[in-house]
Amino acid sequence: MRIGLFVKRSDQALSIARTIHDHLRKKGLEIILNEENAKVLGMEPYPGVPDMMIAVGGDGSLLHAETHHPGVPLVCIRVGSLNFLSDIEVEDMLPSLDTILDGDYDTEDRLKLSISGLDLPDALNEVAIMGTRPGFIIEYEVYTGDKLVEKVRADGLIVATPTGSTAYSLACGGPVVDWRVEAFVVVPVSPFKLSARPSVVSTRDRLRIVLGDQPATVVVDGQCEATLPAHGELVLAASEQRARLIRLVDINYFERARFEVG
Repeated sequence: MRIGLFVKRSDQALSIARTIHDHLRKKGLEIILNEENAKVLGMEPYPGVPDMMIAVGGDGSLLHAETHHPGVPLVCIRVGSLNFLSDIEVEDMLPSLDTILDGDYDTEDRLKLSISGLDLPDALNEVAIMGTRPGFIIEYEVYTGDKLVEKVRADGLIVATPTGSTAYSLACGGPVVDWRVEAFVVVPVSPFKLSARPSVVSTRDRLRIVLGDQPATVVVDGQCEATLPAHGELVLAASEQRARLIRLVDINYFERARFEVG
């Protein structure tokens, strides 16, 4: 079995990752390390496609791992300040990983957003469309299918999955949405319009965002970005591929939200 290891750049996370690495090697498992993670761990890169991934850090580390190997079962060890998506504590990590390696776990298949119009990966959390400079207002139109939903001047726009509803979207006034709901959350960022409010739309329709006279920066999960030119167009839809999050316990989604940001 091949295990991919992704680690946050902090002394605590690096120490934990080395412990996990040694533990897995003693079990005779192959450890997949890309150049970035090998460098921070002081190890040699070991390329390949993993059968399972372990992220050591917070939600950002998990998103980073999912971006590199989409659709591979993924578990995260809780290290960091934001941990909506992970459920394994550091003190329990080795017996928990042994349980997972024995096949005794469940997976949650999480909705992702596909993006047409730019060369960007699918989003597990959100697609953020912002001005190319801080405080730079952009104008855009949002359509579901061929129907105009809203025309707005604002600092930006966030389109989030239910998983991402507890991240950037939440900080901008969006609702918390159960991860099992097949919907997108559309959140204008600091709109210059009283009627522009967050909305929840079905994944049965594609979302189309058309820019006005100014370009914008499009950011996926805080990991990847690209520039959308003036009058450019993005089409967002439910991806055919899902993120597969490994679970050992049944997490109360709303209790986790209260604990993390309440």
